[in-house]
Amino acid sequence: NVALSDRERDIFHRLTKKAFESFILRCNLIPANVTSATTDLKLNGAYISTNVLGHIHLLNYCKQQNISRMISTTSYADTIHLWSNDKVIKESDGFCYSYSGDHSLYAIAKNTSTDISTYYNQEYGMKNVIFRFPPVYGVGPHTQLYDNGKLRKSGIALFIDLALEGKDITVFGEDRFRDVVYVKDVANAFVQASQSKDAHGLYNIMSGKSISLYEQAVVISEVFSGGRSKVMRNFDVANNSKSYRYSIEKAQKDLAYFPEYVDFKKMMSDYKKEMENEEILSFFNLQKQGE
Repeated sequence: NVALSDRERDIFHRLTKKAFESFILRCNLIPANVTSATTDLKLNGAYISTNVLGHIHLLNYCKQQNISRMISTTSYADTIHLWSNDKVIKESDGFCYSYSGDHSLYAIAKNTSTDISTYYNQEYGMKNVIFRFPPVYGVGPHTQLYDNGKLRKSGIALFIDLALEGKDITVFGEDRFRDVVYVKDVANAFVQASQSKDAHGLYNIMSGKSISLYEQAVVISEVFSGGRSKVMRNFDVANNSKSYRYSIEKAQKDLAYFPEYVDFKKMMSDYKKEMENEEILSFFNLQKQGE
């Protein structure tokens, strides 16, 4: 339903009592959190109502409150057919996504939202920003994800678990090179975009450097097991994924976005430190609950 419910109206009414300089939208329906398979037709409407209509409601709120910028996000899945070993994907390359699979309708909805943000920029003089993300690495409650309705551990979580246990890590198939980004660089990008006077439109928020899955495994073994975990290759099992890399020149120019954790070892060393901090915090919280 395009109209707001009473509960939604109340939420917006409470928001209008506060003053904001910019608005960050991180509330999305994403395949990684969806417990149903793509055969569930209810999902089709849910992706549109949440990621498109919800997006419009929030843009309208920003416009009415004279908030010139909403920062939203989209997925690298919108360029899946541009992925290759050689091409560096720019924002100007446009969308090129799949019309099948569990990410398809999500990509359609997010691309529509991106176009709507651009429409508000041109029609109403807003300066909305859209971040395109690859996999974002960082400690938190997202080591598991749903793949077409089935729960599984993320690849990095599997590698780290094996390393912590001192077990071998096996990398299958030929090398694939991928661009990943650390959550702290992502957080900094939000700050930079919020403070920018002129930034608007779509930005690739990546590391700007690709790394192979094998190289990731070697670093994870070194950081989390001191090299005890052996990294094995198995070329008999094919790796059907593709390589991808994105240009961050536009974000560097407009946002002064220069990621700190481009070096994967530095990223994983900080990841390990944050894991240990979280474990300490969890221990003290359990101790408090037991008092």
